[in-house]
Amino acid sequence: MVESATWTWEDGWILASIVIAHRSEHPDLAGVIRIADYINRLIVSRDEIETAANRLCSAGLLDISDPLVPLDRAEELWNRAGGAGGSIASIKRCIVLMNTEAGLDLGPTHWTLSEPDYRAALDLYLRRFDEALHRIEDGGADK
Repeated sequence: MVESATWTWEDGWILASIVIAHRSEHPDLAGVIRIADYINRLIVSRDEIETAANRLCSAGLLDISDPLVPLDRAEELWNRAGGAGGSIASIKRCIVLMNTEAGLDLGPTHWTLSEPDYRAALDLYLRRFDEALHRIEDGGADK
């Protein structure tokens, strides 16, 4: 028998990060890490991404073939939560919507994020961040 569960902060945080990154100029794993850091001022761990992505896939919010791309249902929940900017309040509202409208059943893991892939994405995020800081130090982000 599959155990029924509720959505957690990490699930909402990762969903928000995936949706916002998907809409950005960097819709990749490094972009998800960047948005997660922006929202929560914390570098999301490999395990947090993997666990949340699998839970979100099980509920039909992400596609198992590419769990870093939100499905229409995820976009719709995030929009209804007022999540344009990635605020903590929007994530909390999204979790409430997920708990009432997007059932979650704990099942087997389908997607894995390898340590080398996570490290490569983290390195890319840090390089992008460093480059952005240098542009600002050199007189502006648009230079």
